Amino acid sequence: MDASTSPWLDFSGAPPVLIPAAAVPLWRGCIDPDTNSYRDFDKVSPKTDYDRACAQAWPGRGLIEVGGSTALVLYAEWDELAWSSKQGIVACGSWWPSADQLNAANWGDPLR
Repeated sequence: MDASTSPWLDFSGAPPVLIPAAAVPLWRGCIDPDTNSYRDFDKVSPKTDYDRACAQAWPGRGLIEVGGSTALVLYAEWDELAWSSKQGIVACGSWWPSADQLNAANWGDPLR
């Protein structure tokens, strides 16, 4: 999708997680891996995939393991995010940066 047609997804406080396609079926959300049943959110002692994602969301560069793959947990001040394959970016806040803004950006790898 490009910036003009990408849907804005509303995460409403939940951290967006970029999961490799092969690992999506292995995402367990709020299911406790020990009991195979629903578990309430616990950021202090994270056990579920969702707990671990929330614990890693701040400061916005968290990596978690999902089914033997690495997923990227994002942090966003604004709840709405969208992907532009043309620009190769995830944008938040319901607006797209202009080409000039993207060209002027200081790009780096925040995970290193």
